[in-house]
Amino acid sequence: MYLQCIGNVARHELTAINVITALNSAFVKWQAEYLLIAENVERRGQAETDPIKKARIAQFLKEYWGVRRGKPKTEQNAPIKTIDDVGEAIGEDRHTTKRLLKLNDLIPELQSLVSAGKLGTTAAEQLAYLTPDVQRQLLALKGDLSGTSVEQAKEYRKHAKEAERRERNEKRSRGAFE
Repeated sequence: MYLQCIGNVARHELTAINVITALNSAFVKWQAEYLLIAENVERRGQAETDPIKKARIAQFLKEYWGVRRGKPKTEQNAPIKTIDDVGEAIGEDRHTTKRLLKLNDLIPELQSLVSAGKLGTTAAEQLAYLTPDVQRQLLALKGDLSGTSVEQAKEYRKHAKEAERRERNEKRSRGAFE
């Protein structure tokens, strides 16, 4: 893999030092980060096994490529990247890529459990739909969420949704009587 510096015809072998130098030169930070990630994956010769790291890489690629929801709008002479392209880059299908992206919404304590293999990705995805405050409250209440099943996570999500609905209704009721 080679890096061609802007304004310079010479090609330099891609190394971490070249990428860092690129950060301080004509390259945009995003481009250098992308190249560094690509170099790391290529150097390791294998796909990332940590779901949280894979989720971060997917998020980075999604932002870097400007992937948005819905049908991609065509741009002149530029290939449009989609969530399928992000999935291909990380070695996953579309559905798994979307699930992995959701893991970025977990609080750091829960992300650590996923990385350590103590919390499954499917259960973690369900917990990621909770707000960060609710995730923290749940963690404080339960103490340890290691080994949480998908069914338990769905139940926590359901209870949080019901509590939110009750709170909204109470606010409306109070507002009607004031």
